[in-house]
Amino acid sequence: MWTFLLERQSRVPLHEQIASQLRERIDSGYLPPGTRLPASRELARTARVGRNTVVAAYEILQAEGRLDSAVGRGTFIAEPLESSGPRRSQLRPRRIDSFDWSPLLAREIPEGGGRLTSPAPAEVIQLDRLVPDPTLYPIADVQALTQEIFRREGAGVLNYGPPEGHQGLREAIAQQLTEQGCGTRPEEVLILSGSQVGLDLVARLLLEPGDTVVTGAPTYSNVLQVWRFYGARVLGVPLDEEGIRPDHLHALLSQTRAKLLYVMPTFQNPTGLSMSPERAREVLDVAAQFGVPVLEDHFHSELRFAGMPTPPLQSYDETGQVLLLGTLSKILFPGFRIGWLATPGRVHERLLAIRTACELAPALFPQIITAEMFKRGLLERHLVRARAELSQRLEALQETVAEEFPDDVLVTKPDGGMTVWVTLPERLDAEELLVACRRRGVQFAPGSWFFPEGRPRNHLRVTFGSEPRDRVVKGVRLIGREIAKALAANVSQRSPRAAASPFL
Repeated sequence: MWTFLLERQSRVPLHEQIASQLRERIDSGYLPPGTRLPASRELARTARVGRNTVVAAYEILQAEGRLDSAVGRGTFIAEPLESSGPRRSQLRPRRIDSFDWSPLLAREIPEGGGRLTSPAPAEVIQLDRLVPDPTLYPIADVQALTQEIFRREGAGVLNYGPPEGHQGLREAIAQQLTEQGCGTRPEEVLILSGSQVGLDLVARLLLEPGDTVVTGAPTYSNVLQVWRFYGARVLGVPLDEEGIRPDHLHALLSQTRAKLLYVMPTFQNPTGLSMSPERAREVLDVAAQFGVPVLEDHFHSELRFAGMPTPPLQSYDETGQVLLLGTLSKILFPGFRIGWLATPGRVHERLLAIRTACELAPALFPQIITAEMFKRGLLERHLVRARAELSQRLEALQETVAEEFPDDVLVTKPDGGMTVWVTLPERLDAEELLVACRRRGVQFAPGSWFFPEGRPRNHLRVTFGSEPRDRVVKGVRLIGREIAKALAANVSQRSPRAAASPFL
């Protein structure tokens, strides 16, 4: 309860880190009102910091009204503050939910699919979050650029930007895609407030209730929510070690009139695996044969640690059939909310019109900073550092898997990205395993989140990008030991071993 994960090399002072982590536990209810905090000297010994550091953290929380302190009694979690104005007992009770919205709602929200896991208390090892590690952020570069940009351009950088996005950033992304074989022009690039906006725009452009979208199975969980929200039926195509199987895709498209095919060719989420160039061409050929547009998600292909880079699917596209979606959230800062779509001209204009109707323009200032990072090579310098660190985390994860996981558990071996996919023997349930692992202080994402249909329960996704290497190792070790315990508890049950393929 009183342990803290402190980044001692961080620019954030230690007393602010302690205050922040205590604040999370208070606001989440983990530390309820009335809980007595340790004396400052005692907590300082536990956290291995100076007593004045703890005193400063307590003072911050007292000023916020989260702590009460009295001489001789100690320091306690305060009751939530009453709002200013008349006491609640003096106000006429407010009737809520008495207005019947049901017949007015345009559509129901589908169950399942979209998920974004929130930060847990600092002691919980979060191997479920597909976000970059803040300790790898190039903070110094951004601070220097921020000051320079304000000196050079003034307050105008805080105004609305062009609806299609900052020209310098569009040029940088177009150049990068051209170097990868796509031949993209800046006027074909539309900057977005994150790639999730791109998924929504494509759905608005193409989908009507009853339309069919085809994707891999498993697939990115949040995309399932988007398609279903617009009334689409989502069908899955089995994967193998190279991604979507063309033979199954051909069979499905010959029986179903699909409106869209969604693919993630490089470091696919959740499996972490990639298509070969030959497989990419086969998939594109099948889609072309049936006249199905392709939405290619390019979400963190830059995080390659080994092997040859795989060109985007769009680089093989000669007819303008492929819409290429990308994001900087996994390789830079999620909070900048920068994504992009590279599309043929006619489609580009329609997408721009739709986006402008619901969001005038993406935030300008983060785009200017990011464009400068491209221009000066700062983004690539950051990626070199991030790749080196993530590669070491993946290697440590794989070594721990070899030591701790039972032989009949299958784990994918990606060449990059931030995820691995685990397949358990069929008699085990990943969601039950998650309950046991949470008790041990580690979280992962159950595989049932990632299937459009069927939802097999013997898979799970483990991420290694958001936690330091030692915590990744500790978390994977705990998961492995809980798997072994679950198998031992089921040893008397006659049941098949894990599937020959980790995707079925």
